[in-house]
Amino acid sequence: MINIDSLNRTKSEIQSAIKAIGEGHLDDAAVKLKSLFDANPDDVNVLRGLAELGRKRGHLKDAAELLRQAIMLEPQKDVCRFELLTLLLAMHRSEEALALVTDLSKRHPDNLQLMTTHASLLMRTGDHFGAIRLLDKVLTREFNRAGTWMLYGHCLKAVGHLPQSITAYREALLLDPAMGDAWWSLANIKTTKFTEEDVEAMTKALEAPDRPQIDRASLHFALAKSIEDTGGEAERSFHHYKLGNEMRRRTVEYDRDRLSAVINGVISIETKEYFGRRIDHGCKRQDPIFIIGMPRSGSTLVEQILASHPMIEATNELHDIAYLANRLAGGQSDRATGGLGYIERLMRLNAGQLSALGEEYLERTKIQRKQDKPLFIDKMPANWRYIGLINLILPNAKIIDTRRHPIDCCWSNYKQHYGSGHANSYDLEDMGHFYMEYVKYLIHIDTMLPSRIYRVIHEKLIQNTEIEVKNLLDYIGVPFNERCLNFWQNDLIVKTPSSEQVRRPINQEGMNQWKKYELWLQPLKNVLGHVVDEYPDVVCTLKSDTP
Repeated sequence: MINIDSLNRTKSEIQSAIKAIGEGHLDDAAVKLKSLFDANPDDVNVLRGLAELGRKRGHLKDAAELLRQAIMLEPQKDVCRFELLTLLLAMHRSEEALALVTDLSKRHPDNLQLMTTHASLLMRTGDHFGAIRLLDKVLTREFNRAGTWMLYGHCLKAVGHLPQSITAYREALLLDPAMGDAWWSLANIKTTKFTEEDVEAMTKALEAPDRPQIDRASLHFALAKSIEDTGGEAERSFHHYKLGNEMRRRTVEYDRDRLSAVINGVISIETKEYFGRRIDHGCKRQDPIFIIGMPRSGSTLVEQILASHPMIEATNELHDIAYLANRLAGGQSDRATGGLGYIERLMRLNAGQLSALGEEYLERTKIQRKQDKPLFIDKMPANWRYIGLINLILPNAKIIDTRRHPIDCCWSNYKQHYGSGHANSYDLEDMGHFYMEYVKYLIHIDTMLPSRIYRVIHEKLIQNTEIEVKNLLDYIGVPFNERCLNFWQNDLIVKTPSSEQVRRPINQEGMNQWKKYELWLQPLKNVLGHVVDEYPDVVCTLKSDTP
């Protein structure tokens, strides 16, 4: 006979534990949930509570396993599937998430929010046209959600349907005229020119009370670009860039000292002896081409040139290398491990384990590969921090470092309002410091692993395109193909801020844009120091007086 009093007591205790989690009392919640689990190991709500605790503590893999157990116990309880979907998305487990959201969509065909999540996941895995078809259905039934129009605009922009994407962003603004993200999305279509009415509307939107800081920052970035595009005063344009960046800087965390400590720590471990002892380790497959470097360094241009080759496929900016590093660190943050958790674990792996990691990377990224081509591109700029890891688990993978004039590159980042990440880009000195740490680590890799990295100098690629493309293809090991010189004619998906530039023939429009703002860039120049003077040469060491 079911004991109703016992069930009610258990339910009350679970609610108390969940409340403790919400209030940040994780240890108290853990004690309560452990006791409940010991008494009720098959209680789905107890498992859900433990999963939420795991999520809060960053133990996403364990949390996902608990939810899978809950689904097995009560297959009809879709709330567990929805919670698992959220976790899989956070873990970048795209293949599992896509299978789960497809199943949920069949079970809940009228759930528009689920349909939108499905579209977002299709976009993440490279099926932008599938995402567009789903969003068409959503907007037919619910056209008054500005956020859905925004996602629709992003999809359309990625496939090169710029007029339609502009219309989508404008629809979002009709619903929410002060929506900073929509204004910035229009500005971020680099070929868009704002009207006087647009500038007036953005200025008015800035005066709207109680707008989120992120919206206000987006409006400042959009206004700055509109002034720049119309040839307005550089000082006025810089003023808005500065205000937007200051707003974003207050919302993100960037610790220069911690990054320096991490890079110095990695450098101290990754010696010639370290790499030499593992020279025959790792998965020997040659499929991946990693494009690393600074954002806004010309990496999208290199990607599109290579993806125009019949043997090479472009995918996305993939998070899988960072995920593997984070898992090696036990899911702990840089702050908890000093940033070296992954590499300390990596040092203890044998040849078979390193090879298995390389195979796992290839398995995880398989969902991104839509074409039957032998090679594919992982264009995640931030993978520069994990070159050592890539070298050990995929020793035959190609690694390309895209390099652009230091001030041009840093200024272009400072002008860019990123949706997330890139905490270093919202302050000129932070930006310069990050660039210097990147240069320092790449110099170290060049010294420890000579000829491991192929470097593309952006300005040389612009000025001597055919020669540079032939050299690049020789490095990849594929024959020259004329389509690589006519990359803008190919129907390729582009999700980065450079999407419009790479759909036009190579030009010099983006070069030396910083010079009209030089008067206000001295803090950046002070940090970059001699690296500016020596560019594009690759120096052997960083001078001791480098800030």
